[in-house]
Amino acid sequence: DFGESTAQLTDGYIDIHYWPEFRLRAGQFKVPFSFEQLSSSRFIDFVELSIVDNLVPAFDVGFQLHGSLAGGLVEYAGGLFNGKALNTKESNDSKDFAGRILVRPFKNSKGSPLEKLHVAGHFTYGDQDSATSLRGRTDGKFVFFSPVPTRGDRLRYGVETVYAYGPFGLYGEYVQSEEERKGLGAGGTNLADLTGQGWYVAGTVFVTGEEKVHGKPPKVKPANP
Repeated sequence: DFGESTAQLTDGYIDIHYWPEFRLRAGQFKVPFSFEQLSSSRFIDFVELSIVDNLVPAFDVGFQLHGSLAGGLVEYAGGLFNGKALNTKESNDSKDFAGRILVRPFKNSKGSPLEKLHVAGHFTYGDQDSATSLRGRTDGKFVFFSPVPTRGDRLRYGVETVYAYGPFGLYGEYVQSEEERKGLGAGGTNLADLTGQGWYVAGTVFVTGEEKVHGKPPKVKPANP
């Protein structure tokens, strides 16, 4: 990525995909979590991601098994990651487990209003040792929730629903994080887990009637140049 003050590596991985049902990826890439985060920035509907993205992992170093089953009715991914984010060295001997499963129950119902519906769930779990918590920040760099010290396990999980029919698109996500604070209270007592929650619902419509397909470039064909 040459858009930063200094060039940095974002994607750098090897993917073995001889079989669509069973693929292996290793290197630095996006953790399988969140429709918004996994969508290419070229094809997202808005200029920025939602503020819920503060709770969501992005790039990390690790490996995963992933694939597509039953002709695309089900997609899965699961693997181990450092849990330290983009271009950050590992600082403990623990790894983050991450998993995701996506179902398109009506994919084979051609012409059905529900053909493009998908539902997915995902999670990450790992021991972070002594660290700082997730934080809340707008794209304008305004911090509305500052990070605090944490120690112990971090669990993140979420669900998403994505739908499109004709020119209409609708999607939403719910994400929750739970971070332990062991031994950080008075006299080395445990503090209550730090919990973060977020959700969004978004929709779009092509007023000129073209078909909406999430994750792909719009095929807009004007009647006149």
